[in-house]
Amino acid sequence: MDLKHLRMFVDAADAGGLSRAAVRHGLVHATVSKQIAALEADVGGRLFHRTGRGLTLTELGQALLPRARHLLGEADSLLTATRDMAAEPTGVVTLAIQSSLARLIGSALLRKALQLHPGIRVRVMEGYNAHIQQWVASGQADLGIVNSYGGARRRGDAIADVRLWLIGSRQAAVARQSSVRLPTLARLPLVLPGHPNGLRVMLEDAARRHRLQLHVAMEVDSIAIQRDLVAEGDLFTVLPFYAVVDEVRAGRVSASPIVAPVLTRSLVIAATQAHPASAAARAIYRLVRDFAADMSRRNAWEGKA
Repeated sequence: MDLKHLRMFVDAADAGGLSRAAVRHGLVHATVSKQIAALEADVGGRLFHRTGRGLTLTELGQALLPRARHLLGEADSLLTATRDMAAEPTGVVTLAIQSSLARLIGSALLRKALQLHPGIRVRVMEGYNAHIQQWVASGQADLGIVNSYGGARRRGDAIADVRLWLIGSRQAAVARQSSVRLPTLARLPLVLPGHPNGLRVMLEDAARRHRLQLHVAMEVDSIAIQRDLVAEGDLFTVLPFYAVVDEVRAGRVSASPIVAPVLTRSLVIAATQAHPASAAARAIYRLVRDFAADMSRRNAWEGKA
């Protein structure tokens, strides 16, 4: 059964005559008549009664018409969907990201998006991990990059695993070592986020497994304030290197990777479930995933490239 013949049948039924259908399609009457005849041969019976006032549907035609409309609607939807997939995606995509991560990848990621997908406008929202999770869950953000600790499972794809470092002032000898062990870290006055922050929970769990207790001198949820407190005095904190790379390069703070055990943070790209993902959102999702993988290959999360 030819969809072109089926569409002509529907149009002829709606128009009430072959001549009117022919005018609508810019064809001669004979061409339309041949298409209807071909469809009648396929279905095994006449579809129209021809009267002096035009056409009326036979019983077979009346049975075929609603099914023909449904089939043509499905065909049109399939064609639209495949054209959308093949076309360059367009639209606005909201990406939620932490400030510390935005410092490292924000501008480079946006430039890459503009280069590869000029029809997509990426709107970046900055916030803490809990805010980003809420924005993604509610649909306020289409995509979000969130932290995951200690094997906690989140909806989305893990895009990078980054080590955690002890951060101290530039005068702090312990933070200038090639590495620092957990027992040493546990004795230091720490500035850490309050509960139920994932980093805080993971550090305390690691300390408990090694029969240690952390010395938490201050609870501060702001990474910016943590950096300032560490740079100004004898306090320490724990962060991924990318969160302090500018301060390390400027000589404001020192950083030493934590070993025995090695502690890591997973970065996860999550898409909202509040509404279907657009072609543009799917394109930026893939871009973020590929961009992060390239960062890992170059060890750029730790300022190596």
